[in-house]
Amino acid sequence: QDRSQNPSARVHACLLVSRSAWARGGAPPLAAPSPAASAAGGGFLASPGLEGAARQQWPPALADAPVHHPEVSPGGRPKSGMDVVTVQVTYSNPYTAAGRPAVFHMRSVDNIAALKELIRENLRVLVQEQRILTSAFGQELHDNTTLWELRTQPGEPVSVTLVPAPINLLVLSGGSGGSGHTRLCLFDAERGEPLHELTEPKDNVLAAVVDWNHHRGLSAGWESTIRLWDLAGGKTLRELQGHNACGVFCLAADWVAQKAVSGGQDCTLRIWDLNSCMLVQTLVGHAQPIFCVSMEVNARRVLSGSQDRTLRLWNLDCCETMQELSGHSGTVFCLAVDWSWMRALSGSWDCTLRLWDLSTGETLQELRYHTNAVFSCAMDWNSQQAVSGGSDNAICVWDLKQGLPTRHLYGHGDTVTCFEAEWSTNRLLSGSLDGTLRLWDVESGENLQTLQGRTGDVRCVQARWLSGANTTQAVPQVAVPNALVPR
Repeated sequence: QDRSQNPSARVHACLLVSRSAWARGGAPPLAAPSPAASAAGGGFLASPGLEGAARQQWPPALADAPVHHPEVSPGGRPKSGMDVVTVQVTYSNPYTAAGRPAVFHMRSVDNIAALKELIRENLRVLVQEQRILTSAFGQELHDNTTLWELRTQPGEPVSVTLVPAPINLLVLSGGSGGSGHTRLCLFDAERGEPLHELTEPKDNVLAAVVDWNHHRGLSAGWESTIRLWDLAGGKTLRELQGHNACGVFCLAADWVAQKAVSGGQDCTLRIWDLNSCMLVQTLVGHAQPIFCVSMEVNARRVLSGSQDRTLRLWNLDCCETMQELSGHSGTVFCLAVDWSWMRALSGSWDCTLRLWDLSTGETLQELRYHTNAVFSCAMDWNSQQAVSGGSDNAICVWDLKQGLPTRHLYGHGDTVTCFEAEWSTNRLLSGSLDGTLRLWDVESGENLQTLQGRTGDVRCVQARWLSGANTTQAVPQVAVPNALVPR
């Protein structure tokens, strides 16, 4: 047509030009895509106020384009020709120092849900713990809010604030899996909702330790390798190889020093550098498989317990045994250590617990109550309290001053395999072969909550308590093997 003679056509042409200009960074459209068109992969925008006017496909040149997930600045940008929005995310400790913003380059049609995924991938913050607010007004943004809705001027970045919304009780549990279950699961224990079911382990998970500040974890089991996890993303980052036999039964880690120790079926302890994921030391001395371990990197000490019925205190500087602690008449399955007081508590197949002075290697007390093997224990030397659990399905609370049980907690229907304790609030989380996790008030003995572990049986557990620090002191994890270990 001759547009100079057709005013309506001239208006229509101007609208099309303005929409093309907006696709290169201009003002947002006057009408949003229809739901049906959006579901089909690209909507259409009608020219408002013009009946019968031609419709332009939306988003321009993006209908078949894959969602681009760039890295943190200065990562790649979406393809040229796309409407690119720079998103600045301001956030605070523990995610970064000094509140320095992270920068992402995204499409204007991407929404807050897509931004949360980028934050999870790059900053290791769980999607479920993210609240995204507008930087200007502090208003929380819904997941379906698109970036073009937030942009005020063409070419200007979109500024938002990430506010952590920690889950009250975040739990990682491991087990044997089985029908309909995973071997490792991260879940919101308060709501009983799984956040990530980690399916990569090829065999039973027997031990785990977690760095809650950065959502990293180590897991081990009947595989010969140890897995380093990105828990926010639910994927394996690296595999640590060094043990000579399948069966890594125990783990301990110092995440600040970036060191870890593992023990297992090959009767050795392996020291790992978590920065390089390389084996740095091997400790040889136990005559039988090792089932429990604790480490103090600053003091260069490691304590381990074994099927050879002994505990060994190691010096990491010379890789030699400093003390051999004898007294148990069966496999040492679990231990808990207070390194500042040089005190240790161990549990054994012989149904007893022993309190040790690590300075002298002497037994201070022998604790008797359990009628079967003791597989788990935890201790708080400051309050002179301890807890233990075993194959008699009972949990015993101990007064270490008197060496006597003060309370018994019943509820599990099978062997109690693991603990996580928050002594400042007198809370205890216990795991069992009956497939449940139970939250207890240690002082009153009340069972506060019963959770399904989602891993079949529960063989190890780690917890982050909201009322405590982000990093809780890990109770050394004990392996309960598929077959009973002989005396």
